[in-house]
Amino acid sequence: MKKWILIVLIIITVGCSEEESYSNTPDFMGVVVSFEDNNQIQMNIKSGNITEDGYNDQILISVEDMTDLENLETGDVVKIWIEGQILDTQPPQAKLGKHEIKKN
Repeated sequence: MKKWILIVLIIITVGCSEEESYSNTPDFMGVVVSFEDNNQIQMNIKSGNITEDGYNDQILISVEDMTDLENLETGDVVKIWIEGQILDTQPPQAKLGKHEIKKN
């Protein structure tokens, strides 16, 4: 009986953890070009891993909660970690996973 309780607790703990694990290296670093009405940020890609996949111009980043980015302004340089896949549209689109605003 104790084994079953332990197994159920482990399954619940593992199944309920939503925290994403991101690498130390961002997917890209870019400059904020504009803020779109539908919780998206248009950015110019400056460098990063996604340039190896042919993404080297602009990208739209979807943001679930814009309050996390209330201090972000046009022209700011931001390190971006992407959650999930990049949609191969024009311009490409991706969901914001994690970000760091680079201090000048």
